[in-house]
Amino acid sequence: MNRRNGPAVFAGIVLFGTLIAAAILAQSAYLLYAASGIPILLVPFLPDIKTSKVLKPGKPSSGIRMYRTSDQEGGGFLVIEGDAGSLPWNKRRLYFQVEGVPSVAPSPYSNDTAGIPVLAYDLVHHPRKKQLYGIELAHLNARFRTLSYTPEEATRLIIRMEDLQHQAFPPQESIVTPPPGMSA
Repeated sequence: MNRRNGPAVFAGIVLFGTLIAAAILAQSAYLLYAASGIPILLVPFLPDIKTSKVLKPGKPSSGIRMYRTSDQEGGGFLVIEGDAGSLPWNKRRLYFQVEGVPSVAPSPYSNDTAGIPVLAYDLVHHPRKKQLYGIELAHLNARFRTLSYTPEEATRLIIRMEDLQHQAFPPQESIVTPPPGMSA
C-alpha cells in the first residue's frame, strides 16, 4: 500500500467501525447493511501481493548476488548466485538490471553447486521500467522436472549476455518485396 492510499484505508476502517457500533446501539439492520458495503469499497485501496522480486546490482539481496563473466569472444554470462534455497522460487518473476553489474571471475564450482541456464524465451522486460529484465521462474520450475535436482538446491541462474542483448534489441521483421512481375 502506498502512502496515498493510507488515509483512505484508515478512513474506511473508521467508517466501518462507526457504522457497526451505530448498528448495534440503534439495533438497525440498515446501518448493518451499510457497514457491510464498506469492505467492498476498501478492496481497490489494499496493496497487491508481491509476485515478483527485483535485484539491484551491487546490493546483495537476501544472500543473492549478481556478476558478469566474459569469454575470449567478448560474450559471456550474467550469473545470479545465492545459497541453496535463497532464490525466490515462490515468485512469478525475478527482475534485475544489467547496468552496474560487476564483472568478476566466477566463483569455483563445487559438488554443492547446481545451476540452471536461463534461455532467451525465459526473459521478459518489466512492463514499466524498461531497464529491468525479468526471468519467468515458472518456466525454470517446469524445466526442473527433467533434472536430477530440485529448485531449492539450485544456487545459480546462468544467462548468456547474447540473449540479453537480443532481448534488448529484438531483430526487426524484414519486409520481403516480390520481384518485378510477381504479385504478393
